[in-house]
Amino acid sequence: QAQQRVLRILLVLAGHEGDGVAQSAIARAIKASDSRAFNDLRNLAEAGFVEKLANGNWRLGPKPVQIALAHQTGLARLKAQVEEIQ
Repeated sequence: QAQQRVLRILLVLAGHEGDGVAQSAIARAIKASDSRAFNDLRNLAEAGFVEKLANGNWRLGPKPVQIALAHQTGLARLKAQVEEIQ
């Protein structure tokens, strides 16, 4: 359940890189208490998945971008291997 909650937080934050999302709005979106959402956000922040903005809102941190770039690099390597075989 906790893992599903933090995954939903990441989905809620996607697309809100500018102003972020208020903690209370995140809590409502994931159907959790404000304190539970805060604990989840704090854990995600510690791992680099989210960050708190100066305005108090939250947004995705650098870790999801790093994962996406590593995935893209892996796909490019795989494509090169397939092209070599062809």
